[in-house]
Amino acid sequence: MSYLSCRVSNLVVNEDQSITATLDLCNVCHKVLQTCENYPSIQLEQFIENNIGYKANRIHEFEINRHLEDGTMPQGATKKSIIMDYVHDETNVLPP
Repeated sequence: MSYLSCRVSNLVVNEDQSITATLDLCNVCHKVLQTCENYPSIQLEQFIENNIGYKANRIHEFEINRHLEDGTMPQGATKKSIIMDYVHDETNVLPP
């Protein structure tokens, strides 16, 4: 969409492995966000959380299946710990 311009810059990985970043949105993006019933910041947070949440669920499901097949389910594992322990392997692509 050539009429939209969004840029993420100043990515900083924090000590706890979270990320702090700067988000620059064009005037069209800003206009669209203004039409949302929630404040633009809430709309952006929900958008990011929904997209990341979808991918996190894919990782979780993949890892649960792998642990069940291999008999390696960690005792006391939580959804967060399973996702955080996941090691990305480009030769083993996650299903869509």
